Amino acid sequence: MRIRARLGLRQLLAFAVPAALAAFFPGCGTDAVGIDACRRIEEFRCLAAPHCAAGFGADDEASCKAFYEDQCLHGLENNERSPSDGEVSACIDALNRAVICRDSGMATMEGCSDIPLAAGVAASAVAPCTIVMQHPEYLAACAFVAKPVDALPTPDAGTGSGGGGSGGAGGGT
Repeated sequence: MRIRARLGLRQLLAFAVPAALAAFFPGCGTDAVGIDACRRIEEFRCLAAPHCAAGFGADDEASCKAFYEDQCLHGLENNERSPSDGEVSACIDALNRAVICRDSGMATMEGCSDIPLAAGVAASAVAPCTIVMQHPEYLAACAFVAKPVDALPTPDAGTGSGGGGSGGAGGGT
């Protein structure tokens, strides 16, 4: 009889303690969506950064990866649905093609018409590195990373050779 009582107490504590902790620390839970997707996309962007940011070295790459390992715990900016593995792979492929576009000397995405852009993005107004470093959601294949908007801002095409990239997949809370 005592053994049953002890097991009952353990089972009660196993359920009661986590519930009590959740009541005291409601911010500790997560509703993050797409953590793995975010990490895969951001890891690629960290690897691609040297193509767009002069002086971005191995130490910067390691720091970038470490930053997004944590930042992606927030999930994708668009937390309304989790992308499939195929969608994430297609996004990374499109980002890779944007890097190749930049490396081939294209100043804007207009010269890379084989890479579909999201609705409302003017190919003549956006540089490949703007997409890779700041706005992956401008690619049709990566549109899922950000919440849909009525109209996308038209970025300055620039030269596509600078910037550290403040946008990206992570940070949706």
